[in-house]
Amino acid sequence: MKWISRLCYWVVAIVFIYAGWVKVIAPDAFLGSVLSYEVFGYTLSVLIALFVPYLEVLAGLALGIGFWRRGAELLIWAMLFVFLILIVQAWVKGLQIDCGCFGSKPGQETPSFLWLTIRDLGLMACLWLAGFCKARLSRESYSLS
Repeated sequence: MKWISRLCYWVVAIVFIYAGWVKVIAPDAFLGSVLSYEVFGYTLSVLIALFVPYLEVLAGLALGIGFWRRGAELLIWAMLFVFLILIVQAWVKGLQIDCGCFGSKPGQETPSFLWLTIRDLGLMACLWLAGFCKARLSRESYSLS
């Protein structure tokens, strides 16, 4: 059980570290992606483009190495929930978005809304499984002592 928990945490951590780092090195491209959702004004979009990538990297690092893991886990849950809401609202509005999840490249085709939704739900499921295994392990060790 312990290895499942660690593996799930590391999968989510690596995804967030990579996704954040790609945006850290190209904040202007990420700004274009944020603006394509047509939710935030320009000023707030700039702040999001500058702040969120660092938050993703730090949360991913914390989750992966176990430093402030519970806080990182909650933060990543919140980010995934917000990302999912943004994707669904763009889908409902019929927008052609540039997801920006893993950076933006000119001429790059945006994955389908269904794939983006499934990917976010998959990361949420991975986090849930990690927490479930961790909780189960702590209950088993408590009952044995």
